[in-house]
This record gives sequence, structure tokens and C-alpha cells, in this order.
Amino acid sequence: MIVNNFKKSLTDKNDFSVIWEQVPGRVDTKDQCVSILRDSELAAQSEIIDAISITDNPNGNPAFAGTFLGIEIKKVGIDPIVHLATRDRNRNEIESQLYGLAYNDIRNILAMSGDFPSDGGFEGKAHPVFDLDPVHVMQIIEVINRGKVSDVNGLTPSVKPELFAGVVFSQYKRLESEVMCQYYKLDKKIRAGADYVVTQIGYDARKAQELLIWLKQNGYDIPAVANIYALSYPVAKKISEKGLPGIQISPVLLKKLEEERQSPDRGKRARLERAAGWYAVVKGLGYSGAHIGGFKLGFEDIKYIVERGEELSPSWRELLPQYDLPLGNGYYLYERDGILNSETLVKPKKGGHRSLRTAFSRAVDKTMFAPTGFLFKPTSGLMKFIDKHKVLKGIFSHLEFWGKDITFGCLRCGDCALIDVGFNCPVSQCPKGERVGICGGSIDGWCEVYPGKKKCVWVKAYENYRASGNTAFLAKHITPPRDWSLWMTSSWLNYYNKRCHASQMAGLVSKETLKDNKDQ
Repeated sequence: MIVNNFKKSLTDKNDFSVIWEQVPGRVDTKDQCVSILRDSELAAQSEIIDAISITDNPNGNPAFAGTFLGIEIKKVGIDPIVHLATRDRNRNEIESQLYGLAYNDIRNILAMSGDFPSDGGFEGKAHPVFDLDPVHVMQIIEVINRGKVSDVNGLTPSVKPELFAGVVFSQYKRLESEVMCQYYKLDKKIRAGADYVVTQIGYDARKAQELLIWLKQNGYDIPAVANIYALSYPVAKKISEKGLPGIQISPVLLKKLEEERQSPDRGKRARLERAAGWYAVVKGLGYSGAHIGGFKLGFEDIKYIVERGEELSPSWRELLPQYDLPLGNGYYLYERDGILNSETLVKPKKGGHRSLRTAFSRAVDKTMFAPTGFLFKPTSGLMKFIDKHKVLKGIFSHLEFWGKDITFGCLRCGDCALIDVGFNCPVSQCPKGERVGICGGSIDGWCEVYPGKKKCVWVKAYENYRASGNTAFLAKHITPPRDWSLWMTSSWLNYYNKRCHASQMAGLVSKETLKDNKDQ
């Protein structure tokens, strides 16, 4: 039996796990991989590092595949954590890759949407995939772990691989809409089977504690790992000026980094000390581990952060004022209590923005699409009649598309998720097609792909639902991945004839019958 040392460490309440992040590149690949393997060997020989975390094409640029590197890292005697970004893989490739990792005794996965592809691909920007959401990846892993996946011949795998899957979470957001949608999404990830959660980069003690309180109040006893990134001034300045999906730097911290840069060592000792202090704080708050990274950090740097962090741990509360670094006028889930939080939820604001389009869409949904609506039965009968006649079906499909194209920018996916995203189309309006929940890349409500130009569809959805006092709807349903067999068909006909996920969500059909309807 293969022992997963990382899982053993992370789930041990008396242990504090240390993960060292490694970032493969595409230039001087061989030398870089040799360097990463050398670092991994040092980590394996030490008693302070429990796992090596391998990024997956960070910033959307192609790089040496973390899956292959993970196999080599496993050979030197330490557990790898392979990042799995849905940006570059469809559902078939994700499932295949999970089998391959399990076969090579690599059990630890960190699933994420991933940064949108950059312009660094061959002959230009790559086509994004985003076929699945990380929530769906958790569902696949749970099914595989139970040995319940069947092939076309009805056969099931004989081996249960015991994959240990984590997800990424970013509580370091400024707007209420972003913060709440992040927690709604995390709730879905955990319900789908996430085994642990790793935070995004941030140095805000109150925000760090916020996640732990939320987990406790919602009854989720899963390990939380704090991201500790030893920020240098050049990196922080680049993030502040050009942006890095989902990451914001406090102006106060940026100023400190600029001052520290004037020292003879260009601020290195100061940033390692800050990382060590943050290690002590998150351990004191109750995190189960630390995910440590930083530009050109060597083994001795990681060792210093860990050993110094352990030394500072007994006095972690005295360090809190150094990490009172909020984003200006930011939203917090809980009321402030000194530098940290109380366990009292902040009262949500009333109001919100609901456009005439949204109000009209909601009225149509309640009268025509809701099973209790007074127009549901006559409309359902009409749609069933049209569906049986090829000519009428074609005419109606085109009329529906033209109307929805003008109103929502419809792309005829056939598996409509307007209701899931506050009457915003995730296919045409979200570059990642996020139909389950918000990704981590937004900043101040703006889409990571179109900053300052296009609002995140989930931020707009939150505002729409807040106006009606029903924001919790966004946390309720786990929308299944898009069914590509319905592409370029009528979503109205699919709904009333019980062929799409919306039919199941409305209680018109069971999951099993839905599959039979689509197979006919």
C-alpha cells in the first residue's frame, strides 16, 4: 500500500505541513528541471518540507508539464502536488490524466481554473478550453476514488486510486460581491468533495482568519493551507501596475517593499522575515499548513522561513499589527474585533442593481419556465408539439436564437445557464465560461481578461440577486458541465422536452431519465 505522506501530515492535527512551490518554465527546460529535482532532493532529505507543489502553465504561458515533473520528483523521495488547470484540458483529458497520475503513485492534486491563456503561445494566443470547472474536477475525482466510473461497455475500474484533491480559494478581495461569490464557490467545491483548500497570495491577518471562521461556522472540518509568497518589490510593483489575475497588493505593503529595497541586500532579508512572521501568524490562527513560494527562493531560504517562523510562533499575536494590511475600503465577512474578527457576520447591504432586462427575464422565468407559472403548461404543450415537427423546430430554433442573441448575446449552446448566473450568459459574457461560480481572477469586479472594460458576470449576478434579496441562490446549485451534444440546438425545446440540466434543476426530470432523453 502506498503511503501518502503529505496527506498524513496535512490531516494530522498536531502537525503543520510545509509545501514548497516550484515553477517550471519553457526556457532552458533541462537545466531548470535538474535544478527543481535538486531542490526536491534536498527537501526530501530534510525534515521540514512535506511536499513539492508544481505549477501548471502559470500566467497562461506554456511550460514544462507538471505531470511529468511530478513523476520525477516522486522518484527522489518526496510527494509532489500536481496542479491541474482546466484552462488547457477538456473532461476526457482531465480524467485520463488523473488515471496516469494515480498509476505513477501521484495522489495529490490541486485543481483550479487557471489564468486565461496569454499571448505567449505558438503563433499567438491559445484557444482556452475551460470545459470543466474545478467543482466538476472534484466530482470526477470523488467518482474515480469510489471506483464508480463506467466505460461504454459497462465496465468499471478495479482500482480505487485514493486521490487527495485540493482547491484554490481567494478571500483577498475588496468588493462584497467578489467576497461573497468566492465563498459561495468554495462551498460548492467542498460539497463536491474537496479534501483541502489553499489560499491565494495575501498578507491580511483579518482576511486569513475570516476563512477559518467561515469553515468552522459551516461545519467544514477540512485542512486550510495559507499561501506564503516572499514578495520582492519588482514583483509587487509589476502586480500593482500590470495586474496578475486575482492578486492585489496593499499600497502600504508596496511602500514598505520599496523602502526595504534600498538596503544592501535589495530587501531580501526583510521579505524573508515578513514571510516567516506570516508563517507564525497563520499557524497561530489555526491553519494546517503553509504553501511557500517566491522568485528564486532556494532551499536555504525556505529553511530560514520555516525555522524562523517556528521560532516566532509562540508570540504570533504580537506580530499581528504588521499584517493589518487591508485593501482600501475592503469588504469583510465578519465584524472587526481589534486587528482580527469577531464571529458576528456583517449585515449584508440592501439594494443592488437590477436592469430592465433582468426584471423582464425574471418575470418571463416565473410565468413560463417555473413549473408553478401560469403559462408553463400551455408553453410546455406548444414546445412538445414543435419538437415533433422538423420544419417548425428549425424555424423556432432560429427565432429563439435571434431574440436571445439581441438580449443576451446568445451563442446557441443549447444547455442554457442564464438562470444560474443571474440572467447573464456565461458562454458569451465570460471568457472562461464559468457557469458554476466565480473564478479567482477578478479584481475590483472586473474580468481578468478585460480589466477596466468588462464586469465579471458573477459580480453582475450577485448584484441582480441582491436586488431581489436572494443572493443565496448563487450558492445553491452545482450546475453540471455544458452538454456539448446540445450545441446549436434550441435551449427552450431542450428544457421543455427534458433534455438539459435546467430541466433537472427545475425538478421536471431525474438525472437518470435526463440521460435517457438525450440518448434518444
